[in-house]
Amino acid sequence: NGGGDPVCRWFWEVLRENFDQETRARLLQFVTGMAGGPSRGFSVLQGNDGDIQNISIHGVDVSQYPFPLS
Repeated sequence: NGGGDPVCRWFWEVLRENFDQETRARLLQFVTGMAGGPSRGFSVLQGNDGDIQNISIHGVDVSQYPFPLS
């Protein structure tokens, strides 16, 4: 569980305090591929393979991945 990681805390803080509703919706669409939340909630969010998937944050090496990933 990375919830205690400073970068994860920073991410959620920025999302809450600095993103307006439209920017949050765009982030959600980038991460999930959907314009809105899942109709039955995020606990049943499905990945491309049909399996239930949680949203997670992963660190990457910016020299190998210069663009955002989701």
